[in-house]
Formats: sequence, C-alpha cells, structure tokens
Amino acid sequence: MASKLAKRKTDIGASIDNMLGIMKLLFVCEIDVNDRNIQGETAAFLGCSQGYLDVAKLLYEQKADVTCCDYEGTSPLSTAVIHNRVDTVRWLLSLDEVDVNHTDG
Repeated sequence: MASKLAKRKTDIGASIDNMLGIMKLLFVCEIDVNDRNIQGETAAFLGCSQGYLDVAKLLYEQKADVTCCDYEGTSPLSTAVIHNRVDTVRWLLSLDEVDVNHTDG
C-alpha cells in the first residue's frame, strides 16, 4: 500500500507545470528522488527538460541520477539539448558521470 501511495504521489507531482509540487512531495513525503512517473521521467529529468536548473541541481545534491533515461531512452542531457536549455546542458556536461557519448535507446 505504501509504495502504491508513493507512486501515485509522484505521478501527481511529476508534471511539467508542477515542479514545486514535485519538490514538496520528494522532501516532505520522503519519496525517493529517483522515482519515475508513468513515462519513466524522474524529477531531475523533468527539471533538465524544462529548464529548472536550480531544481535539477538541488535534486542532484540529494543523490538524483542525472543520467537516468526515460522509458523511450532519452537522457536528461538529450532532452536539455532538444529543448535548448543551454545552462542545463553546460551544467550536465560539467558532471563526471554524464557521458556525452551515451546514445538514446
């Protein structure tokens, strides 16, 4: 029951327009920062995709995996490039664990 509730809370909070909701759920409800929504996106993935660099950095500090691909095989770096999130791309490339040669799918 508890894991179903956590998944539901993540699904509710993990929308592009609700990054503040994601942050509240992750920290107040102690949800794993690497939980995924129905598309396989993590909160860090959404932060990178939508240009919420401060959110992505905060999640990274909380051990979020910034290399985790969604269920279609798209990485946070790829989605940041696709959405022209230049500052996010620069930050991701500065991290040792981000592999620029990673291919989607």
